[in-house]
Amino acid sequence: MNNRVPRRMTLQHGVCLAMGLLSASVLTLISVGCQKAPIEPIRIAINTWPGYEFLYLAQEVGLFEEEDANIRLLEFSSLGDCRLAFDRGQADGMCCTLIELLVARTNQANDPKVVMVADYSDGPDVILGREEISDVPDLRGRKVGAEVGSLNIFLLARALTLSGMSLSDVEIVQYGQDSMAQAYVEGKLDAVVTYPPHSTVLEKDHDAKELFTSASIPGEILDVVCMNREIIEERFDEVVGLIRAWDKSLEYAKKHPKKAFQIMAEREGITPEEFKSALEGVKLMTSADQRELIEDEGKLLGVLSLVHEVLLETKQIREPIEIEGLVDSRPIFAVTGQ
Repeated sequence: MNNRVPRRMTLQHGVCLAMGLLSASVLTLISVGCQKAPIEPIRIAINTWPGYEFLYLAQEVGLFEEEDANIRLLEFSSLGDCRLAFDRGQADGMCCTLIELLVARTNQANDPKVVMVADYSDGPDVILGREEISDVPDLRGRKVGAEVGSLNIFLLARALTLSGMSLSDVEIVQYGQDSMAQAYVEGKLDAVVTYPPHSTVLEKDHDAKELFTSASIPGEILDVVCMNREIIEERFDEVVGLIRAWDKSLEYAKKHPKKAFQIMAEREGITPEEFKSALEGVKLMTSADQRELIEDEGKLLGVLSLVHEVLLETKQIREPIEIEGLVDSRPIFAVTGQ
């Protein structure tokens, strides 16, 4: 008996099998193609500063997730390092002052916009000096540690100007915040331009003396969150979620102060009591406060204009910048309502 399957039947079965396998493959490809690639988080560079810690608190207690904002905070030791990370494309946004914003804008690869104002400094940014230095004029000819291209130079320039001096009257020595504090302790510097938690440690443990503080220039030092324009356009709802999470973080700290201050103080490397003390001169701003700043006869743009003028005078930026395009108020308006 011949048990072989006729060749015609074999071809038919073969064609059917091949068609079935092809269909399965096509369906698999379609299925894979329909799956969304994981969305990368919006990366925001952040340094140790009491006002910014409420963003860190929002991250730690899950407030970003509550607002469907995929945010990752990248921790750095200084404002200068945050700006460099942003300049190099390692971060999509940064916590900074208006000084870093303007300096970053000189990099044509970036188009940073202020989307949120965290606070303004009314005392915590300081120039500290040795006991024998009586005041700012006494800094003439002395070595002053500062981060070039950052808020440090702005504060130093304003302090010297108000005393009838200029940056050329002191010897500026470039340091990051961590290494600057160490250089001061080792006696390599006569004074430093700094802020908490570094200033807290220097004043408490090394008898550093306040020579000038941001309280003398109220409202001039604003701490902001800025992001590249492309991120704002592509992920607007998450930028809005960041601001909503900020508001929730401020409320969380009011309702759970012990836990909140413990979380924030640990990242700063100081005690909760020291953290609370450092916050005394930091004027935290809710989204409603921020809207007033934006709408109040262009007050935010007014401060930007002043900072811009000082940076041009001190040659931290070489060419004028169109400051009107540096603020995107849409996220704040979305939170507070039109």
